[in-house]
Amino acid sequence: MFLFLHKLEALPILGKFTYGGDYIKTDNLNIYDIAKEANVSISTVSRVMNNSGSVSQKTRDKVEAIIKKADYSPNNIARSLASNKSSLIGLLVPDIRNYFHSQACYEIDNLLKDHGYRTLLSNTTKNLDEKIKILKIQKHQMVEGIITIGSDYNEKEFIDEAVELNKTIPIVQLNNYNENLVSVYCDEKDGMDQALAYLRSNNYQKPAFVYITRSKNNRAFNEKKKGYEQALNKYYENKDYIEIFLDDYSYEDLLKKIKAEGIDAIQCENDNIAIKLFKFFTDKGLDVPGDIGIIGFDNQLTTDYTQKRISSIDHKIYDHSKVAVDLLLELINDKEVKRDNVIKPELVVKETT
Repeated sequence: MFLFLHKLEALPILGKFTYGGDYIKTDNLNIYDIAKEANVSISTVSRVMNNSGSVSQKTRDKVEAIIKKADYSPNNIARSLASNKSSLIGLLVPDIRNYFHSQACYEIDNLLKDHGYRTLLSNTTKNLDEKIKILKIQKHQMVEGIITIGSDYNEKEFIDEAVELNKTIPIVQLNNYNENLVSVYCDEKDGMDQALAYLRSNNYQKPAFVYITRSKNNRAFNEKKKGYEQALNKYYENKDYIEIFLDDYSYEDLLKKIKAEGIDAIQCENDNIAIKLFKFFTDKGLDVPGDIGIIGFDNQLTTDYTQKRISSIDHKIYDHSKVAVDLLLELINDKEVKRDNVIKPELVVKETT
C-alpha cells in the first residue's frame, strides 16, 4: 500500500526515487533543500513547480535552475490525488499491429499532447474478458477520458461496462457506433459506392469483394460488405454477388476461381489483402490493371511503394482522430456534444485500376 503525503517527503523507494509532493526527486536534494539553496520559502518553490501564483522572473529562474540540477520531474500520481486531474487519456485497441489502430493511436497521441495530455495505451486483444478487464484497469489508473479504437468493441457485455463507466469518465468510440456512447466512424458504404461507381464507369464487368474478417460483430466489415452489395445493385445489371472469404482458398485456387468466373476487378476489405493479391497476380503474369483491377481500403502508405501504386479508399484516419479528440476534450469540460459523428472516405485512384 502506498501513502502519498502532499508537500511532505516520504521514505525513499526504488533506489534513488522518492516522492515529494507534486514532484519525484531523483537525488538527495528535496523541496526543503531547494528552498534553502534558493533562499526562498517552500511555498515559493511550490509555486514555481506548479506554475501558479506570483513569482518574480529572477526568483523563478533561480529556482528552476536548482530544480533542473536536482533532476526533479512531475509526479502525475501525486498531482492527480491533489487536484483530481491526471492529464491521462486511456486508449484501447484490439490489435496494435493493425494499420488503422496504430495510425489512429499515433495521431491521437500527438493531438492530445498539444492539449497537455498523455496517453495510456492498452492492447486489449479481441478477447471479451480482456477488454472488460482493461477497461476497469484504465478506470483505476485515474484517466480523465477513454477512446476505444476500432470496430471490435461491440459486445453487449463490453458496451454495458462502457456505458456505466461513461457516467463518470467520458468515453468516445473511434470507428465504432453505439447510440449510448459518443461515436466517430467512417461511412464505409459511401466508400464502396465510390469504388463500384468508378469500376463500372471504367468498364470493369464483374467485380468481387475479397475479405478476411470472421467476426460478425465487426461494424466496419459489416458496413463494407453491405456497401459492396448495395453498390453492385446500383451500378451493375447482372448483380453477381461474388464474395470471397480468403481463408477458404489457396492463392492458386483463388486464381482458378477468378478465371473460371470471369472476375476482372477486386474490391479488397483492406490494403493488406490488396498488396498480397497484387504481388501474387503479377508473379503469375497477370496484368494489373489490364487483366484485373485492384482496390484496397485504408490508403495506407505502403500502397504507394509497391511496383504499381495501389488504388485505395482513404479512411481519413487523421480526420477521425481529430474529431474524436475534440469531442473527448469537450466532454471532459462538461460540454454537450453530438453523439453520432460520421466521416466520409475518399476513393484514391492510382495505378491498379
